[in-house]
Amino acid sequence: MLSQNVPATFFPRLVLAAIAALSVAVGAAGLRQQRERRPTVPTKVIGTGAIFIVTVAVVQVLGMLTAICLVAIAMPLYWGERRAVRIALLSICLPLAIYMVFVVTLGMRLPTGVFQ
Repeated sequence: MLSQNVPATFFPRLVLAAIAALSVAVGAAGLRQQRERRPTVPTKVIGTGAIFIVTVAVVQVLGMLTAICLVAIAMPLYWGERRAVRIALLSICLPLAIYMVFVVTLGMRLPTGVFQ
């Protein structure tokens, strides 16, 4: 029944229209509420975002696995972890697990970087 005379673009447009309508409804509901003072964003959140932005910027130069290894070192240090053995295990096991899942199992290619 639905497949007769319905173009292939109908369902994606229907989903986008529903998302747009719900977004307008949420925005209108937010405007009706009284303004209350929001708490400020903790500096840890801003620093974490900065680490991820730097990571995205250096992936093309260093490669995906090297960038993930550096994030696995920088993020725990930034959040206060000081146990070197755990940080070392994370920085080795996380890129290895990502490599095994995406390259070996799924056959995807990860960015290798300029130096590799």
